[in-house]
Amino acid sequence: MTLHGVSGSLRVQTADEVYELAAGHLLLLDAGASIDIEALGAADLLLSISMHEEEQEQHEH
Repeated sequence: MTLHGVSGSLRVQTADEVYELAAGHLLLLDAGASIDIEALGAADLLLSISMHEEEQEQHEH
C-alpha cells in the first residue's frame, strides 16, 4: 500500500508509528497494515493498493 500526499499535510498513524505526510511525499506500508489518516487542514491523498496474484485468488474464494 502506498500513500502519496498530493496537497496539504496529513498525519498517518500505524500500530507502531505516527508519520507526517506532506505534499509530494510518499509512504510505503506493509500489506495488511492498519492505518488511521487525519488531514491537517485541506489535503488531498492518493492511495494505491497492489495485490499479488496469489492474494487476489484468496480474495476471490
